[in-house]
Amino acid sequence: MLGAVGGVPVSSPLTSLATPRLHLRTPSPALFLVMALGAGVAVATWPGAMNVDALSQIGQVRSGRYNDWHSGVLVPMWRPLYALGLSAGWVYLGSVVLLAVVLYELLASAMGRRTAGVVTAGLLAYPPVLGLVVYWGRDQWYVGALLAAGASLVAMPGSGNRRTRATIAFTVSVWAMLASRQNAPPAAFVLAVAAMVHGGLGGRQSWLTRLGPGRGYCALRAIALGLAAGAVVAIMLLSQEAVRRVAGVSRVHPEQQTLFYDLAAISIDTGDNWFPAVVYAGDVETLAESFSVVDVLPLVARPDPVISPLRQGAYYELLRAWAGAVVRQPGPYVQARWNLFMHQLAITGPAQHVFHDQVDPNEWGYEFLLPDAFSGVASYLQASTPGTSQDGGPLHAVWGYVLVTVGGLGWFRSARIERRMLAWVCAATLVNTAGLFFVAPTASYRYTWPSVVVGCVVVVVWGADLAKAARPPAPGPARTKTAAASAGAAVR
Repeated sequence: MLGAVGGVPVSSPLTSLATPRLHLRTPSPALFLVMALGAGVAVATWPGAMNVDALSQIGQVRSGRYNDWHSGVLVPMWRPLYALGLSAGWVYLGSVVLLAVVLYELLASAMGRRTAGVVTAGLLAYPPVLGLVVYWGRDQWYVGALLAAGASLVAMPGSGNRRTRATIAFTVSVWAMLASRQNAPPAAFVLAVAAMVHGGLGGRQSWLTRLGPGRGYCALRAIALGLAAGAVVAIMLLSQEAVRRVAGVSRVHPEQQTLFYDLAAISIDTGDNWFPAVVYAGDVETLAESFSVVDVLPLVARPDPVISPLRQGAYYELLRAWAGAVVRQPGPYVQARWNLFMHQLAITGPAQHVFHDQVDPNEWGYEFLLPDAFSGVASYLQASTPGTSQDGGPLHAVWGYVLVTVGGLGWFRSARIERRMLAWVCAATLVNTAGLFFVAPTASYRYTWPSVVVGCVVVVVWGADLAKAARPPAPGPARTKTAAASAGAAVR
């Protein structure tokens, strides 16, 4: 679908824009080489590194019994294809190739095709990116969908069929984002606003353009666009809820992990147990012994968890207790979230678990097709981290990529439509990262990986723009004519 979105110049009647260079309609050799590269990476690391989360999702699709702890939408949708032979390895292959292609297409809107192909290969080999490229799971799916939405945005200011195709590709991409991660709605909302501003999703409504240029009318347009974008995201979420109901996906409230973390932190800070008795009736000292600033797992890890996963009824008691604790103890709550977020950005500690180096033990016989090849990849990734730990080193300092992504917001002032589209992608990524302050139950590198990938894209595009600016301008027709006239005058 992405291949049909837009390899054609587009223009916007709203403003005077430079014509973007899109490469999706006419595939180039560089695109096929990027696809081959993605396939090669996937085959060399087949079926991808798998941890317990990955195996849980695979187990659900094999059994036909689903819950919403991970992806309660994509996993049931995979089930019919799995019955036709689309195994976990093929899903991994498709996701790696898709990620490589959309990364290339996003870069190709800002530089030449060959250069974009070379840069794509370099980014895929960059350890902070590669560490999760070779990981089977929805974090990779989410980033692929995010970049696909960005590539579709670039084609959206066109007209007629071009805008229609771009809008369809964009809608599918954002829908996949929402299906991949439960914390995706804020980023999806930002992208939906971008689409409507630039002509997709019905954004060019005549009544909006007739409102006039006054501040009050601008505010009214902004409110209307926000409501319309929110409605689009809500419709997508409702459609996914319909999928869950049809598939019989059980609701297990994965957000309970965050509530556990917050209540444990508040209890330890205040010295009082803020948990409801049905969840945890022990003392605060026991909580303190198992509590970790960077991870909720020590509290819930089996075989002897301090706090056990909850049933449906107990969850609402937990939620009420959490709300009461946050309202009555806002200081300890904010402090706990701040401490975790600083680890999330790798400011007060290293990035946590920047790659996974194995297929965890499983009952289905999943193992690496080429173990020596993956061992080489794992050794390469290990070389980018200090010691033998899988925690990150200087290259994985997430805060640096976040700052670069903040800098990418400056493209909102650019006259080039491609750069403004990248600014929207930066905004969506930053909203996603900021949301982790409230929802993350652990400081996990994979949560912030979208900022790392988008930050790398921003740096590359900045570099390409600087290289173009440093080149001497080619002599144009007018300059050539003037030079010729001067030469003639000198001869005379």
